[in-house]
Amino acid sequence: MKSALREFAVIEQTTKEKPSVQVYQGKGGLKTILSDLLRDRKPISVISTSRVFDIMVYEFPHYIDERKQKNIPARVIQEQSKQTESLKN
Repeated sequence: MKSALREFAVIEQTTKEKPSVQVYQGKGGLKTILSDLLRDRKPISVISTSRVFDIMVYEFPHYIDERKQKNIPARVIQEQSKQTESLKN
């Protein structure tokens, strides 16, 4: 047991970047996430629901337009709906 604890201590010391967690709540949290994704300009992979179109009626279509204008690739797993069908390209 003591040797295992020593090994864990060595692993912990060699870890350069500590993990962090951010919690977002509500519509404001979703807006923050979308803004961060556009600012970072990194490829996006996400699992989502088409309900986002109901929750963010104005914001989400504009986010998609801006993401496309900035050429930020996105891979999305989402159920089939009228809104998602119109986004296929």
